[in-house]
Amino acid sequence: MLVGGSGRHVGLIPKTLALVFCLVLVISGGSTSPTSTHAVDSDRSNSDSGPLPAQTEWHMENFTKTAQFFASLQGVDGGMMEAEDNPFENTDNTLESIWVWCRYFEITGDNTYYQNVLDAWNYSILHPAWLEDDSGKVYSSSWALAAEQRFRTVYNDLSYSWYANASMQFITNVTGWEPAFFTAVTKVHIRGWAAGNVYRYALFSGNQTARSLALQLGNLTMASIEANPTYLSTQGWALAGGTSMWGIWQSSMQEYANVTWMQTYGPLLSTEVTTPGMGGGNSQVGWESWYAGGHLGIWDITGEDIYYLNFLNITDRQMAADGDDDGGLPTNYGDPDNTDESWVTSYRAYMILDEFNKMPSGNPPETADLQKVELSVSQQDVVLEWSLSPDDGGGEADVFVYEIYLGRNSLFCGYGSFNTTPIGVVFAGTTSFVHVGGGMDPDNLFYYITARDFQGWRNTSRVVGGKCHIMTASNENLVSIPFQTSYTDPVSMLQLQQDGALWAYDTGDQLNPWKSYSPSKPFNDLTYVNQSMGIWVFTPESGIWTVTGIVQPQISIQIKAGWNLIGFPSMTQRTVGNFLSGISYDRVEAYAPSGPFNLQKVNDTHLLTAGEALWVHALADGTIQIQN
Repeated sequence: MLVGGSGRHVGLIPKTLALVFCLVLVISGGSTSPTSTHAVDSDRSNSDSGPLPAQTEWHMENFTKTAQFFASLQGVDGGMMEAEDNPFENTDNTLESIWVWCRYFEITGDNTYYQNVLDAWNYSILHPAWLEDDSGKVYSSSWALAAEQRFRTVYNDLSYSWYANASMQFITNVTGWEPAFFTAVTKVHIRGWAAGNVYRYALFSGNQTARSLALQLGNLTMASIEANPTYLSTQGWALAGGTSMWGIWQSSMQEYANVTWMQTYGPLLSTEVTTPGMGGGNSQVGWESWYAGGHLGIWDITGEDIYYLNFLNITDRQMAADGDDDGGLPTNYGDPDNTDESWVTSYRAYMILDEFNKMPSGNPPETADLQKVELSVSQQDVVLEWSLSPDDGGGEADVFVYEIYLGRNSLFCGYGSFNTTPIGVVFAGTTSFVHVGGGMDPDNLFYYITARDFQGWRNTSRVVGGKCHIMTASNENLVSIPFQTSYTDPVSMLQLQQDGALWAYDTGDQLNPWKSYSPSKPFNDLTYVNQSMGIWVFTPESGIWTVTGIVQPQISIQIKAGWNLIGFPSMTQRTVGNFLSGISYDRVEAYAPSGPFNLQKVNDTHLLTAGEALWVHALADGTIQIQN
């Protein structure tokens, strides 16, 4: 959506929708990286006053819980505690809470936390940001600028402008990047943090001196990275390489969008932190919030969508980290839910949630439905094809990526458990994906496609594709097809050997019910095979018959009075009695390698699995209905 001439991007929030199927957590991934441009204003909230229109439920649910979480940690003196398990208070955490509560009011119009804001200001006045040694005076003073800017914007109240001016004056006059115990990389990240916030405040207040200072700090941060690019993948104290990149984006890059610089150094910015943060200020979860902001900035300047995808992926991890759903985040992924940290939570609010809440709400994109699931020519891979979502290049035109999810099942007892992390991600305009090695995987595999837009909203198609292996013995086998395949000819369906053959029985053809196919014969009257049919297959060698296709949610099989050879078109096990509950019958026979004519009589308790077929002697015409 074009709303200005800046050529900047803004992120939008992911909506975690309940999946249609039973899911189990498994992690894997993959992507490609074309580019696109979606020009919008990078910080339109600077010019806003009063509450913005309500955003999506997912945005507000998380921002609302974050505001509530901060209220639960505020001390009686107005100070903000470090964490649920640490009552220590300090000014940077308190200023962060002011920003969160003011932004919450700005978005929702709910002024519930006004007294909390005033109490937090009182604490911050008694404990000035420019005197806070333990967290760094420059770092805390930069938070003061963000807090006062948001307070003044929302309430049109200049009561604390002196506090921001004092913080700005300190940053302007500081000659050393204290405290002394901070490492060189931490001081670079603090400089970047200051650059971004000073620039934002300079534009907000019209202070040209501050603007010049912000550009100086931003350029110094760029120079530090040029001298030591490893800073972009290095954490120090509570900050990370993403802090520096965010600060450069919000300062120097606002004056001059240096695409070449971002393209040069962007690939060096980390996408995740695998080592938990230990010790004062360290935080795996907090560090990733900074990296999210950095990747958003690179995407904004370069238009390369892989960086926005990185931003969304980090966002997903951040949302999953809130195990008790209270709005707070722990120090590290997997930490106990009663150890959530206020400052870690504020990083997500500032770097991630706020970026989404700057954008107008939208609707999830329409689905992209699987059309084909086939084996590759080598039969080693599985090839998926789908139709584009109507919102991909049309409609709302807001599809960002398609995510391919995988389920697996080693037994013939259902449609498997699906990953919550996609096995592949491809960008808008793509209609196919190759699951490398999927054909050789010994498990039954199932696939579905999710369309995801720039707001992070997902819409999952109900169309599921599948692949299964069915064992065949030498000589005769009685089998069926559990999927709707893209081909109906016998050769493609059954991958027959040159000297193989197959037969089907058409009850509706009273004169010639038996139909056959053999590649060695000049004439064949079996020309198609489908899910409702039972098929006799002759093959001289035992092997594995691999079938791929689309899972049909509902299937009807027409039954005629007399003998019927039918398939069992489902991956969900059922008893014969359950499967045939809609018809009248007096005898059922199933495949038995050692029985007469390779058959045996079965009763209603016989358990059917995918790939089986039955002879059914019906007493009257009827219809079998299958729900998958």
